[in-house]
Amino acid sequence: MKQKIIFSGGDVMNLIEGYRDYMMRVGRIKERMTRKEFWPYFLFNFMLMALYEHFIRPYSFELNSFFNALVFAVVLVFIFGPIIQRVNDAQLRKRFLLSIFIPYAGVVIVALMLLQKSYPGTTEYGPCRS
Repeated sequence: MKQKIIFSGGDVMNLIEGYRDYMMRVGRIKERMTRKEFWPYFLFNFMLMALYEHFIRPYSFELNSFFNALVFAVVLVFIFGPIIQRVNDAQLRKRFLLSIFIPYAGVVIVALMLLQKSYPGTTEYGPCRS
């Protein structure tokens, strides 16, 4: 039996197909991603990274440090690619994403950017899909 998510608009999406679509769109920075498309899979990737950090990384040997860095970098790509698409969708400036390097306040600023509604019109990144 396939797992399905029913969104508020009545749309039904298979979880695995949705995650596959999310992963295929990661490198397309010049696109838009709605909140509905972004949050479930972003949180899933964030949880994967947290579980890896908590359970696997402390028990690895120093010889595997290259492998650990590689896994961490790949997961970060799958987190930051969609963040840029989400910022494109809200029609915000991408340079404000650099505020993430400000301790404590930066995470809040970026989270507020990601929670913004989609820009209703057509932008340079395409039409609104929500």
